[in-house]
Amino acid sequence: MLRLIAVWTLLLTAVGGDSAGDVRRECDDAKTTYDMEQCLTRVVQREDSLLHQAERRVRARLDTALARRFDSATASWERYRDAECRSLYEYYTPGTIAPIEYLECRVVLARDRRANLIARYNLDL
Repeated sequence: MLRLIAVWTLLLTAVGGDSAGDVRRECDDAKTTYDMEQCLTRVVQREDSLLHQAERRVRARLDTALARRFDSATASWERYRDAECRSLYEYYTPGTIAPIEYLECRVVLARDRRANLIARYNLDL
């Protein structure tokens, strides 16, 4: 029961509350668009690192055939993420907000996938 509560708490904090505003609050000190891009780039790097850690933990649990399927699913998810975030970037281009929307998209989708992996594969992180 405690494990279920912990997973739901993680899901609600890592995914449910994430919106562009939530991600931007992590960069409240940014004074310019450039500062915001730099800060969000660091957030993307951190979230990607956490996601890759979760993916490695899942993969370590799988036999060879399942690991291949997981790798294929991961590659498909990465293509989806790239297309989705690129689409937001293009929608906001030529505005200076375009790169910020792209980076926020990357953060939200990485957190979403990580939370899904944790819940679906019962990872203890």
